[in-house]
Amino acid sequence: MGGMNLSEISDRDLHREQRRRRKLQKKRSRKAHGLPQRKKGMGCRIGDRDFAAMEARDFQDPSSYIRRDGSEKLVGKDWDARVDELRERSEGQCEELVEVWESSAGEYFVHRCSALAVDPQHKIKRSVRRDDRLRNLQHLCREHHDLKHPEFKTQWSKK
Repeated sequence: MGGMNLSEISDRDLHREQRRRRKLQKKRSRKAHGLPQRKKGMGCRIGDRDFAAMEARDFQDPSSYIRRDGSEKLVGKDWDARVDELRERSEGQCEELVEVWESSAGEYFVHRCSALAVDPQHKIKRSVRRDDRLRNLQHLCREHHDLKHPEFKTQWSKK
């Protein structure tokens, strides 16, 4: 599939390419090379990728792709560009909404956190289904990012 245009790939050619890759994989097993076994379900099958959309986006990293459902996996320079887009959208301010009690009015008001945003956060966890589209990302300050991930909090114990 060397010199073919991505939009010219037929289902038959795609099937042949998948078969060819499976044969190569059997020859070069990960175990034979001392590599850890891959977890099942990682990555995206070639048949699930939207080649026309990928060609239109012109990704810089060959590992970045768009699935047929529109979700994206961005790697390297493509991920860095997405983080820059997120930083531009948030204007460097945390995007978490916080309830604040205002005693003069006697009620809660929702305000946007005023801290400096430093971390991109996936609204739907990456472990569930990685989707790097801008609408699934939120720019958070360190405090709110840590609150979203209590599983990474340092646990102190007696020795």
